[in-house]
Amino acid sequence: MKLSETDVRARLAIELSQLRALVGDPSYRKMAKILAGQRSTDAVGETTLRNAATADQPAPKLTTVVQFVTACRRIATHDRPGIDERYFDPELWYARWKTLGSPETAVEQGLLRAWKSETDTEPGTIAAGWAGLVTALDEAGELPRVREVDPYQLGATESRYGDRDHYNPLDRRSATDRYVPRGVDAELAASITGRRLTVVIGPSKAGKTRTLFEALARTCPDARVLVPAWERFDTLPAHPTYTTSQDPIVIWLDDLSRFLTGATGLTPGRLTHLLTRSAPTTVVATLRREQHDRYHDATEDKLTGDIGELLRRAKIIDLESTIGNPIEQAAAEAAYPDADLDHYRELGYGLGEVLAGAPAVLASYDRAARNDPTLQAVIETAVDWARIGRLDEIPEPTLTDLAAIALRRNHPECDIDSATLTTAIRNARTRVEDRAHIAALNTRWLDTDTRGYRAFDYLVAADDGQHYRTPRPIPKAFWHTATRHADHATLLTVGIAAYQRGHPDISFEVIRKAADAGHPEATFTIGVLYKERDDLPNAETWWRKAADTGQPDALFNLGVLHEQRGDLTTAESWYRKAADAGHPAAMNSLGVLHNQRGDLVNAESWYRRAADIGQPAAMNHLAVLCEERGDPDGAEGWWLRAADTGLPDALYNLGVHYGERGDLINAESWYRQAAFVGHSAAMYNVGVLHKQHDDLTTAQFWWHRAADASFPEAMYNLGVLYVECGDHATAEAWYCKAADTGHSRAMFNLAALHMERGDTAGAELWWRKAADAGHARAMFNLGVLHKQRGDEAEAEAWFRKAVDTGSPDALNILGVLRNQLGEEAESEVLYRKAADTGHHDAMFNLALSHELRDDHTHRRNLVSPSGRRRSS
Repeated sequence: MKLSETDVRARLAIELSQLRALVGDPSYRKMAKILAGQRSTDAVGETTLRNAATADQPAPKLTTVVQFVTACRRIATHDRPGIDERYFDPELWYARWKTLGSPETAVEQGLLRAWKSETDTEPGTIAAGWAGLVTALDEAGELPRVREVDPYQLGATESRYGDRDHYNPLDRRSATDRYVPRGVDAELAASITGRRLTVVIGPSKAGKTRTLFEALARTCPDARVLVPAWERFDTLPAHPTYTTSQDPIVIWLDDLSRFLTGATGLTPGRLTHLLTRSAPTTVVATLRREQHDRYHDATEDKLTGDIGELLRRAKIIDLESTIGNPIEQAAAEAAYPDADLDHYRELGYGLGEVLAGAPAVLASYDRAARNDPTLQAVIETAVDWARIGRLDEIPEPTLTDLAAIALRRNHPECDIDSATLTTAIRNARTRVEDRAHIAALNTRWLDTDTRGYRAFDYLVAADDGQHYRTPRPIPKAFWHTATRHADHATLLTVGIAAYQRGHPDISFEVIRKAADAGHPEATFTIGVLYKERDDLPNAETWWRKAADTGQPDALFNLGVLHEQRGDLTTAESWYRKAADAGHPAAMNSLGVLHNQRGDLVNAESWYRRAADIGQPAAMNHLAVLCEERGDPDGAEGWWLRAADTGLPDALYNLGVHYGERGDLINAESWYRQAAFVGHSAAMYNVGVLHKQHDDLTTAQFWWHRAADASFPEAMYNLGVLYVECGDHATAEAWYCKAADTGHSRAMFNLAALHMERGDTAGAELWWRKAADAGHARAMFNLGVLHKQRGDEAEAEAWFRKAVDTGSPDALNILGVLRNQLGEEAESEVLYRKAADTGHHDAMFNLALSHELRDDHTHRRNLVSPSGRRRSS
């Protein structure tokens, strides 16, 4: 049985963890030295090996240890500058091991033979554990607990005050590496205890990662930390190792932007699925504020709509630099008296920025811009590589070529030679002295011959406008030159980044390359871009191409397209194909189609299938079905499940549910939650509840929010409120806004305002608009207006229109008109219809009509107030 390279890597990761546990030291050089002295058969005993075993993975056999010792020693011997052996990177070590020559080829084959002898399972079962799914395991090959990790393992920037070599998890508030409490600590601690996505946003180096880590350490120290491998993130929600684990898990997504693009990225459905495992689960993330703002403003399209929806559902914790809070800054200066924070505060830098060395690195970047065009070109190239959305390091040959292009474009006076560029790259990766622990470019070996570089993220943020700087545009040509040899997945990611940065044409061109090459996700996405151009024929063409590959979103969108055309049979066919491919929204849409045709059994079946894999809208639909069949408890249960995903409609419906039960306290609580995630009707209802308690100030506040969210009834109510306050000018402005949405009562009230100031023409204009929108009283008033002018025919026409809406006033006055014309029989019919609604004038007119006709039969049956019959 031949193991795949993926299986080899996964198994190697497990072996490395076990061998590290044996040695008790993370250094590969020390591991090699210690194991080399224990190569005799009894030096590494079977008992020690068993102690390193995990629950589902046997201890490495002696042959494996011996073979690995040789490889480990050879790696240590061939160590190169730029490789920091403290970092546990199985991919890197495996790649280097494979390039060391024939002796190590034999070692590799020996390891493969040893591994094959230890298991009779198929290669796929090797990946059934955490290996390959996550990037951090403890010595036993399990997810580490929060109390066992340090913030630097999780992405915090190392400094001269703290790094992973000197961090002590048992003494988190050491004298050299102190955490300064932040104003968001309590809010953050409360949020991470729930099943939700919590995102800490803020400027680069504001302390997002450290603050989030400290909140976890205080709140759930025994929970397991899961740091996903982004390339397999899509398989995590349904992976048996994840779903069957009974440990509380915190899914850690430092720099959320890395997980938001591509086919494997985080989506609302995937988030819901992650959170539905039985054991306590929460998802936490960090994100730079300018990225958050770009994502949050995303429109409801496939390219960015999912991201915008995720952030609208998430609990957002906004962390400012310490200089934005005098208390925090004072605490920081007390905790780090030798960091000269008072000086940096005057320059606009907070604690996190100073500890990370951001001022020094940024200053070196600015010096390069003034004095060293070649160094400037090198750094800007690496910065723009990150800004266009490339998640991989830029290889040194590529960095050299692209920096040379930038030099030719921006500094034609400069001579370009490879030696100068090499020196500039060396300077860029050299750590800035004194204040900084890092360099402008971070580096690691991609293989034995090539380094890869990643720009210091603070420089990326600076070129995007942080620290009072003017954003630097990304050269249009760079999007293309930086993706010349990119794989199709990278092209898609870069294309989405271009779209988010406001370059739809570049986005189209880059994604089209991947689509033309047959990449399924890109093929689907180019269809979305055609749809945004209102080119539905091309959109459908590309979606059909993607559908031919089984791409679920394309199958679903074809269903939506045919449903919008009214072709429900074809729509259902596409929805079924998408549902068979596991698309939750397609299952929900099938439920909706069956519901519309009255087939509640099949509707509920599809809703349940979608709900079982975390589709919030399906949960909401199931709740509605329960409510309609008289099962309020069942409805409440499904609404609560949907509300756990943050679905605004579910939050709102729970408010309605409790309101109908008379539980206004819970109703308001749910309305508020829905309002906070943007549900305009919920905002309006919160205002109504406060109006009922005569709290006009709060009602006005919430109606303003609902009105700003384009909720017409809130605009109308604001108009009423301002009329009651005597501010007719502001009232008229709100009535006009509501009227622009087609709100007929707002139009009617505008007519009333015009009549009050004697503007009959203006009143008639608004009554006509209200009447055209179906407002019965407006029709009636137009009839009265024309009657007063003596235009009986037009008046009667309007009264009849009002009668068609069931207006009792119109029935009565039309009866009067018909009576005046001698149509007594028709008049009596109209009076009787109005009287049946309780209209007093109509009752009187009906009685009078009988009197005038001297109807003796009716008069004989009249009853006096005393109860005695009147004589004829």
